[in-house]
Amino acid sequence: MEDKILNLEARRRIYEAIKEFPGIHMRELQRRTGIALGTLRYQVRFLEKHGLIVEKKEGRMVTYYPAKGREVDARDKRYLAILRQELPRLIVLHLLMHPYSTHGEMKGHFNVSPSTLSYHLKRLVDSGVLSRDGRGRYFVKDEERVAKVLIAYRQSFLDAMVDAFVRFWEGRKEREE
Repeated sequence: MEDKILNLEARRRIYEAIKEFPGIHMRELQRRTGIALGTLRYQVRFLEKHGLIVEKKEGRMVTYYPAKGREVDARDKRYLAILRQELPRLIVLHLLMHPYSTHGEMKGHFNVSPSTLSYHLKRLVDSGVLSRDGRGRYFVKDEERVAKVLIAYRQSFLDAMVDAFVRFWEGRKEREE
């Protein structure tokens, strides 16, 4: 049955992109497949209806995951949905490498306004990815789990910062041993 559903080339490209980039959102899926948005939406609904993919809504963000073969843990889905967004990913990477940074320390590292940084920090705290201590310093709540997600899916990010983080994290683990 799955072969019959994936017989259409566009549908197969969409499914393969979702398998390769779990947690991908619609616009990124469009960029990666080159399929017109209307067709893409139709085919995504078709794949979901037939049980090949699942949709996860986190706030206003909708992300897609394969339903079979490469299931993603619910907590990891939440992390992937956030990490698929560039600025939140960069903030998380920064805090994994420089835990307990303040807003003031971070604003020089990102080319965004202080209010934009505040907005994303608040969203990351509200989503449970980050925490903030009583002195206004931010840190990744479950850094081991977030690091494992980044490492497991690093090929799908195509991001030099993720590669730099993986080298940093693996070097830190080697030094601890």
